[in-house]
Amino acid sequence: ELIIRADKDGNCPIKHGSIIKVAVKKNGVFHFKLSPWAHYVTRPKETTVYHMPFYNPPESECYRFKYPRPSKPESLRIYEAHVGISSSEGKVNTYKNFANDVIPRIKKQGYNTIQLMAIMEHVYYASFGYQVTSFFAPSSRCGTPEDLKYLVDKAHEADILILLDVVHSHASKNVEDGLNEWDGTQNSYFHDNNRGYHKYGFDGFRFDGVTSISSDRKCSFYMFHPEILRIQPYVWGKNGSHQAYSNFNLVSCVVRETS
Repeated sequence: ELIIRADKDGNCPIKHGSIIKVAVKKNGVFHFKLSPWAHYVTRPKETTVYHMPFYNPPESECYRFKYPRPSKPESLRIYEAHVGISSSEGKVNTYKNFANDVIPRIKKQGYNTIQLMAIMEHVYYASFGYQVTSFFAPSSRCGTPEDLKYLVDKAHEADILILLDVVHSHASKNVEDGLNEWDGTQNSYFHDNNRGYHKYGFDGFRFDGVTSISSDRKCSFYMFHPEILRIQPYVWGKNGSHQAYSNFNLVSCVVRETS
């Protein structure tokens, strides 16, 4: 355990924006890694390997939510969206532009829920967000964590719920800026055998590949809102219905425990 004590003024001695890494020692050799709990990682101009700025903005730069979470609707009308490709200008769109330009159009079309894809940081953009390298960091291509909070708040202002697409079963195998071989072995976040190789104010989650998290078999995934418990199983493969029932119970238990 590493404890970094406050300075004499009670502030964190590491300045906001400082580039840091975690040194992991294995067999006498140090491996320099990004923290698995990094809140913000970015790509420097001189390399394709992402680095981790220490993210601890001053209070004056932190976004403060202004609008309450929308009330529970009678039914969900979900619009699936990818922030990066939502611009008509042929560029990677930003959280702020999505909030200001796209959310009003979604509202006008009568949707009450947005499912956001590819929010978790992923080095390989062409993976469409399904090769996650940092699970707790929103993609820096689209802006800062404060910008993402602004997006969620603007959705709430429009009385729209936001669902986060959670893709725990799609971790990237990157070693330098991902979780692979984080402690120098394949036994920390990954597995060597076939089991290991398979396919911020949010209002709910959409879990992709749930079966690969809870079981050795992959045949279903679910979409649910933690308050509404509206679960939609999509099932395929041998004995898929039985597997879906098992995972329905699993997700229901998790929701009851956390609600």
